[in-house]
Amino acid sequence: VGILDKPEKLPWLSAGLFARHMETAQGTALTRGLRAAKARPSLVKGSIGSVKRALAAADAATRRDAAEAIRKAVLAKVIDLKDGEDILAGRLADETEPVLKAELTGSLEQVRGMTPQAQQ
Repeated sequence: VGILDKPEKLPWLSAGLFARHMETAQGTALTRGLRAAKARPSLVKGSIGSVKRALAAADAATRRDAAEAIRKAVLAKVIDLKDGEDILAGRLADETEPVLKAELTGSLEQVRGMTPQAQQ
């Protein structure tokens, strides 16, 4: 129905219930959960383990959604900048699909661009 494509139409979701759902989510349930996490980055914090698990999924679309959820959570300052950078860099080292590798590189650069520069 397009609810996940427009965050303003997404109903309120309990972060605790969402995290419990994501612990066992597989296949399309995992994909829908990741799309909800992309739309509402605050949901990533409680389900970070599940999102990390999704980064190692066999399906490239699932890995892409997980990486995007991590990137959006870092940009929204829901998860620590260093943690997000480490997660994306770790996935980048293991990624084999060229298109997804390029997207991960772009996401990682965007996250690294948020790092405060050392004061001189």
